[in-house]
Amino acid sequence: MVSLALFDFDGTMIRGDSIVPFVRFALKRGDMKKREFLSACFQGIQFRMHLKTGGEMKKKALSFYARLAPEEKKALDTAFARDYLLPRVYDAARKALERHKQEGRITVLVSASTENYMRYIAHALGFDHLLCTPMDQEGRVLTNCHGEEKARRIRAFLEKEGLEADWEHSFAYGDSRGDLPMLSLCGHPVPVNAKAALKKAAPDMARETWR
Repeated sequence: MVSLALFDFDGTMIRGDSIVPFVRFALKRGDMKKREFLSACFQGIQFRMHLKTGGEMKKKALSFYARLAPEEKKALDTAFARDYLLPRVYDAARKALERHKQEGRITVLVSASTENYMRYIAHALGFDHLLCTPMDQEGRVLTNCHGEEKARRIRAFLEKEGLEADWEHSFAYGDSRGDLPMLSLCGHPVPVNAKAALKKAAPDMARETWR
């Protein structure tokens, strides 16, 4: 049996979400056209008004990505991960990750963000595995890794790797109610910088604040 340390990214290891900064970053670099940016903003508004799911919003907002050439994709993704995201990772998050690695747990980054830039984050931070929102070969967003999908992906990963989890001694970190299915798998669930909905849904979970 193996113990795990499962980490959400947006709102947990960094402040806020990474999708909006990504499209802003792409616009500033010239990878995204102004009309595409305005369309992405509209998608975000519809999501906030609960007119679209996070997955639907993400597919529309990132639809520009599919038209980029492979070298343009790589340049955008690496620059965003290196110059924007990594400097914003909380010191407390880095320390927690390092502690679990030293204690011999398998570390897994489990994120609703897309694999195009999350793969660089997982590698740079030293995670053992990455589970996130996948894209097809053209760069189109597929199934959103959020809520129950996170728990499903974790179980599928364990089955694929032929691993049996020691859930009692495993840890999970997340900030939103969408992380609750993942948190509930582990004997040590830790809401980090918890949003109101997660506090209400899991009032008995011991919370931490990371900065």
